[in-house]
Amino acid sequence: MKSRRRPLTATALTVRLLSLGFDRYDQFVAYIGLDLRVCESGSFRGHRKLSRRGDATLRWLLYLAARARCAAKIGPSESAMTGSAPKASPPPRPVRVARKLAKVAWSLAHTGECYRAARVSQALTPAIGP
Repeated sequence: MKSRRRPLTATALTVRLLSLGFDRYDQFVAYIGLDLRVCESGSFRGHRKLSRRGDATLRWLLYLAARARCAAKIGPSESAMTGSAPKASPPPRPVRVARKLAKVAWSLAHTGECYRAARVSQALTPAIGP
């Protein structure tokens, strides 16, 4: 079943991005429902939650792809790029990674640029300071 999800996610992203034609990435993120809903008024600080409005199937597919990305262990090539052993940090949250994947997909569709794994891998991993 895992081998079926990758083409399904790519096809769903391609169809939505090319047929609806979003001008900005935040419009696409809001269409999927990965944007934040803020409930605050005056001094009241509420909770920030996902709006979950929009295409639930595409949101689910991106979340599954993000979970797979978060569960993947850092290989020797990624640890060699940073120059040191990876620090013990908490794993990234799948919802944040799903949002980032949506931004990358919109950018690729908007610019017509080819996919480069090294560039996307750097964008999805947090920067390690000096």
